[in-house]
Amino acid sequence: CPERFSSLRQLEAVHDDLSRQEERQWERERLTRQNEPPTSFPYPPYAGTENILPILTPDDLHAEGREMGHCVGVYDERVARGQCFIYRVTSPVRATMEIFLSARNRWSPGQLLQARNKPVPGPLAIQLFGQLFASGKYVPEEKVELMEEGWTPEAHKNDRQMNLFDLDPQGELVPF
Repeated sequence: CPERFSSLRQLEAVHDDLSRQEERQWERERLTRQNEPPTSFPYPPYAGTENILPILTPDDLHAEGREMGHCVGVYDERVARGQCFIYRVTSPVRATMEIFLSARNRWSPGQLLQARNKPVPGPLAIQLFGQLFASGKYVPEEKVELMEEGWTPEAHKNDRQMNLFDLDPQGELVPF
């Protein structure tokens, strides 16, 4: 990398080149692990919607980065540690959405970028994050049938999947 960039175009070109290098390296590493079972991420904190879909595996995260022409694939370790989650937005714009675990241990809006890191306009970004945060807790497919029989996910104080509430000293839920 140059010590200084003479233009935004130069910075973008270096960023794009580094993203491609990272993807090639990840692909080489993935091919050497070909006989291992596919790796998945922890469950996402929110279910998403018909148009906001959680990205559940490292392979899908890297595919998202290749398709969108940005470096979201480098977030794979952060997602695996539960520090952030990534969602694919398919409508009304095609974008990649990030939420992250804040210092207060709350899920917060992160980046929301279209192809090649073009930002989603502010009002639309607010609307999309609102839809995600209103979508409820993610339920894995194997639990959907149980929910139809009346099972509901339990809230736990240390549940990083959807930590939206504090517990008061008596164990009651208190909205933040």
